[in-house]
Amino acid sequence: MPRILVDPEELRTLSGDLRRAADELRATARSFPRAMDGLAWESRLAVGMDAQASDAWRSAENLAGEAEALAGFAARKAEEFAAADRAGVEAMAGVAQAAAVLAQVGAWDAGGRLSQLTAEAVQWLRLGSLFGSLAGLPTIFSNLGWLRRLMPEAEPPAGPDATRLPDDAEVKFIQRVYGIDEQGYGPQTKKAVWDLQKQHGIEVDSAAMIGPLSWGVVMAAYREKYGIAAPAPAPATPAPAGADMTFQGVDLSKYFTPAEAKALKYTLTKEGRGFTTCHSSVWYEGKTGLQWDDTVLNFGIISFAFPVGGGYGVMHSLVNDPAAFAELEKLGPQYLHDQSDLAGFRKAFNSGSDGALAWFKTHAMADEHHLKPEWQGLLAAWEETEPNKKIQVEAVAGQYMASATAWAKKYGIKSERGLAFLFDVNVQHGDGLCAQWDASKGKLPWEQLDEQARLKVMLQADDVPDSIRRKAPIVNGGADFEREWNLSYARPWKKEG
Repeated sequence: MPRILVDPEELRTLSGDLRRAADELRATARSFPRAMDGLAWESRLAVGMDAQASDAWRSAENLAGEAEALAGFAARKAEEFAAADRAGVEAMAGVAQAAAVLAQVGAWDAGGRLSQLTAEAVQWLRLGSLFGSLAGLPTIFSNLGWLRRLMPEAEPPAGPDATRLPDDAEVKFIQRVYGIDEQGYGPQTKKAVWDLQKQHGIEVDSAAMIGPLSWGVVMAAYREKYGIAAPAPAPATPAPAGADMTFQGVDLSKYFTPAEAKALKYTLTKEGRGFTTCHSSVWYEGKTGLQWDDTVLNFGIISFAFPVGGGYGVMHSLVNDPAAFAELEKLGPQYLHDQSDLAGFRKAFNSGSDGALAWFKTHAMADEHHLKPEWQGLLAAWEETEPNKKIQVEAVAGQYMASATAWAKKYGIKSERGLAFLFDVNVQHGDGLCAQWDASKGKLPWEQLDEQARLKVMLQADDVPDSIRRKAPIVNGGADFEREWNLSYARPWKKEG
């Protein structure tokens, strides 16, 4: 039987060319932000250019990763063939062996031509000649078609946002990653899912349903199998010129970066009417249907809640700030019959949360869930005063935004969209989801997940329907969301350096 000739040196050359191609792809990816610098923000926004640039950057990074993986594959095969030659083993003799190698390399048989050849023709194929025809790899940008044929297979499915049975594309992908040969979601595939869930401490059910946690493990296995690095953080895209850094007369630039201000504004639109949000308990859709939010006072720029949220601390600062309390005293006669109530109000918010709650229920509440009209009017008017606004914004920056940026560093969240998600979680839940996030980070190959995949996992920890509806667009929203809120996965929330 004629021997299939393979020159290991040709494979080593191909490996080097592929690595150079990967370097060129990454260099091109890095040039995208610089190319955008000279373009007006309005023009970019009108044609959706930022989103297109982000997609192009991700494609270049993915292609570079695939090229590096194939470079490693070619280098390993070169050593295998050299070793086989030294041992005198005809490792690639015969049609089956030749077909397997060609299918693995993937450069020649993308159109299924191998199956059309006779066995004799396949036996005479010389892989050295095939690889020699690809010697022009350094000029990759003039023709990317061959590189696309070299990719392991099509892009992976996006995966589930919530726990469900995998669809056909996801089933095939799982089978490909774990080397399973069966039709549909059969027993072997389900066993692979159950095994990976047990291994990583993910809840297992009899139907072998999967969610973001399980899909993260599958993607990590896929990247490891093909030697593909997790997507790198997106490079910075210039912030829009003339970004609005004001809110209801307050200069936000004194307290927030542009990315932080955009995160804040998203949450402000969901929390009420800005500085005039003053009410008591409200209905919301919770875990068990409509329910009260268990507060006696919601007030301020992000609806500070008392006693269940951070409202006590903010109100304590307000009543002890001379300028802010002086404004309250000026307003008092317009709303209260008994001005001594102001002194009682101040004393209450210096006596601890329980003491303040007891005073508030006795003096300011009309019933269990509603403020007296005079107190609602007084507090709403007080919020419009400049000293009150200043203390509220300082509280948001020093407490809520500071925690969100600390979480971003802890969980490897680098984009301004990721920061917006974390800030909104902090406003609604405080640190109530952190334990679940820590558990997920410990169970999953966290470093192998890209940022959107991490945020999907973190979103899954939230089980309050109202909250999920509010945060899901940050995580999953496409170009329309980005245009509306100017929040991008491609821009980091923190400047480098």
